[in-house]
Amino acid sequence: MFFPLLGFLSVGRAASEGVKWLANVTQAAQLMNYIFICTIYIFFYRALKAQNISRDTLPYKGWGQPYVAIAGVIFFSVTLSIYGYTTFYAFEVGTFMTYYAMCFVCIVLYCGFKLWKRTPFVKAHEADLVWERPEIDAYEASIDPPLGLWKDIWLTITFKKKGKEDHSHAHQA
Repeated sequence: MFFPLLGFLSVGRAASEGVKWLANVTQAAQLMNYIFICTIYIFFYRALKAQNISRDTLPYKGWGQPYVAIAGVIFFSVTLSIYGYTTFYAFEVGTFMTYYAMCFVCIVLYCGFKLWKRTPFVKAHEADLVWERPEIDAYEASIDPPLGLWKDIWLTITFKKKGKEDHSHAHQA
């Protein structure tokens, strides 16, 4: 029901202005999303280290971690902070808010949630990293191992399905 109301954005100055506002808000939200993802991974990595759990025991492991996540937080934070730099030349509140409103909204929502629900901050050595581990391990054991990037790309390009190849070999045997 919210999206039809977005059509009213074009009632003001020009239709393109409403689309530009929507694009700015959406892009800022996406940058914040990447910052949160990287930050959460850094906290997860700290919890692994604090509890002496090797990343080699995990089903999937990204290369270059935690340095890639730290670089991501820095890069996306810098990008977000200079994203709307043009608003500072001829300052207009409306334009400024389209670029930076999501920053304020996220801060208010996060702090409001923490205050309302009274949720504590979890220390790295207290984080529960094994709660659903048996279910995850069982799922990982039940599926085929990853093919690898290049083989997966090749099968996608050639429209070959791994399952169909396996069944054809099974019927021949």
